[in-house]
Amino acid sequence: MSEKLIMRRAVPDDIPNLRLLMKQLCDTQNVPFNEKRFKWGVKKRLFDRLQKQGMFVAEDPEPPHKLLGMITAELVIDPYGSAEGYIRTVVVDESARGRGVGKRLLQASLEYLKEMGVEVIRINSRGSKTKYFESFGFKPTYTVMEYRP
Repeated sequence: MSEKLIMRRAVPDDIPNLRLLMKQLCDTQNVPFNEKRFKWGVKKRLFDRLQKQGMFVAEDPEPPHKLLGMITAELVIDPYGSAEGYIRTVVVDESARGRGVGKRLLQASLEYLKEMGVEVIRINSRGSKTKYFESFGFKPTYTVMEYRP
């Protein structure tokens, strides 16, 4: 399956399918889908001059060319000019999980961030995915905790 994927950067015509993927992610994580946040995030990742090259999609080469996954890779530049990469979102369509789609998306985003000259690439990982990301060379560095009053 993965060798037949079309890997490309997301374009505005993908927005309806990106919305479907994000809704799947929200369902998986038991959080409500927020349309306003989605629109803001897509606008930033498709039109912002610094970030617009870092949203990749995996497309089925067979009609109807369904989007099987998406990933966002962002550049973070500190005031001194050092660059970090941050992988914010990884989503694979339920129908394509376990078939190499996420691996291809992650490889595309890592390559992009390396080409951009980042010094480090970070990703937040939920427990069950930590080993998966470690297989790409990521190492646990800290724990993020959350408090909601």
